Amino acid sequence: MILLKKLGAVLSICLFVLMLIGQSTRNDHGSGSAYAIGRLFGLVIVLAGLFYSTRWLLILSGRKHKVGRQAFAILWCVESILGILLGGFFVRGGHVQFGSIVVVLWLVSFYLTYRWLSKLRKEEFTGLPS
Repeated sequence: MILLKKLGAVLSICLFVLMLIGQSTRNDHGSGSAYAIGRLFGLVIVLAGLFYSTRWLLILSGRKHKVGRQAFAILWCVESILGILLGGFFVRGGHVQFGSIVVVLWLVSFYLTYRWLSKLRKEEFTGLPS
């Protein structure tokens, strides 16, 4: 039964990621404040769904210590990896200076977030805050 729940969590994470990609690549030109508020509200709901799906998967995997923070750190690590790839595309596209800055900023972000995630996991296994 736990395997089905984990599969459901993974499928919901994939669904929310696809919804984010679909929303970011949509090329419609609505206008007005109602349209902007609607898009923002939709984005907030999708991001919240992604966060809680990741949190649910961590809980099903046996994590108990600061699961919300671990979920946020995991999502930010993935975001940092995507930012590094984006910077690499800028460098490859001829914008070397801008791409290098983007890569360095996202590398620093990834390093700091990964250290934070490691610290959270260490606290979980030892039971003591470090």
